[in-house]
Amino acid sequence: MSDLQHKLGDSLTKIKGGINQGKQKLQAVQESSELRKKVNESLSKKAEILLKIGQEAHFLFRQGELENTEIQKLSESLIEIDRVLFETVKKIEDLNQNTQTFVCECGAHLSSHDKFCGSCGRKIILPTIESSGETTTCDTCENLVPIEDSYCGCCGTKVQR
Repeated sequence: MSDLQHKLGDSLTKIKGGINQGKQKLQAVQESSELRKKVNESLSKKAEILLKIGQEAHFLFRQGELENTEIQKLSESLIEIDRVLFETVKKIEDLNQNTQTFVCECGAHLSSHDKFCGSCGRKIILPTIESSGETTTCDTCENLVPIEDSYCGCCGTKVQR
């Protein structure tokens, strides 16, 4: 009987040792996970700050208040991307405007191409955007800018007159 008690005692000691090892490993994994979380949060904050610094530097460069050849190269790349974005959004707006529907006073739906209401026959006068039609060219991105605008709608540069 004492041999059995001795074997059981040894087994329990081994089990306790395994449990303690498991607890230590779990604690290490939890601490490591918390530290990784802290690193990721810090990296995220750092990325936000770097983004703000970059945006401010780009803004200052566009305003002519910052001269740096590396920032100039990066800003020129951004200007090209801005031009592509601006033209693409403009095309989307044009497509949406062509398919935009209006409602007649009688409640019938109209398209931008309708001259008369198909339901009541009333003449349709669609709202128009007033513009002088005169434009100037942006020195930075070469986009046409309405003469009454102070800043380029494509790249945000102040228009020189």
